[in-house]
Amino acid sequence: MNDVEERVDTTPATPESSDAVQNAVPSGSVPTPIGLREAVQIVVGPLIDFVKTMQTVKDGFSDATAKAEPETDSQADDKKPTPSKPKRGGRHKADYQTVQREAKIAADWEQARDSGVYKPDFAKGIKLTVKELDKLLDRVAKRKRPSE
Repeated sequence: MNDVEERVDTTPATPESSDAVQNAVPSGSVPTPIGLREAVQIVVGPLIDFVKTMQTVKDGFSDATAKAEPETDSQADDKKPTPSKPKRGGRHKADYQTVQREAKIAADWEQARDSGVYKPDFAKGIKLTVKELDKLLDRVAKRKRPSE
């Protein structure tokens, strides 16, 4: 025998002992202990090589297609940037003049209602339908409420 003997640990590795990771070998063979760094290299090394290869292939493919097919207007329309937030639905926020005008109409309506004017007559006088007037009054009332 050689002067230096290889010592092989035949005790099974426990989750607590991370200093030695056993190679997966067919049954009947004696497993040899390896360090954690070597185990990571064995597992991750081929994956890193694969990713580098795929990136090279992808870059080469995109360069080849860019040279082969010039972009048309219809293709440019397909590549619109996607918004980071979905669009809000509903009515846009009213500007200052609109808020003031609607508040004045609502105040005039309250005064006319207290004096006994019918809603359809009041709406016709300001050239709105009753439905439009109701929506306007709802918007004004919502603006007066404290936001939740």
